[in-house]
Amino acid sequence: MVHEEEKIKSQQTESFTSTLSHEMRTPLASCVFLLGQVIQQLEENPRSLKPALKYLNLSKSQLSFAMSFVDDLLDLRQLKEGTLTLAKDSFNPNETF
Repeated sequence: MVHEEEKIKSQQTESFTSTLSHEMRTPLASCVFLLGQVIQQLEENPRSLKPALKYLNLSKSQLSFAMSFVDDLLDLRQLKEGTLTLAKDSFNPNETF
């Protein structure tokens, strides 16, 4: 009985995490793209709303962070399912931290 309840709770948690992640990721990705377009346009004509460029860059950074969080939720789900695939990738620690 207790084992069955734990199994149901685990399935509900995984379902919630998966749904939340996918529902959040799509609009966040769209926002990052659209903000990138606005930034590009303002960079091409810096006299138009130059102060806004700083805030748009900050917004893009925050949305990217939120997408990273969603990716972490998806990785957690895959880790629990045993389907997480690790990829070997090089990076610069100075840029990462």
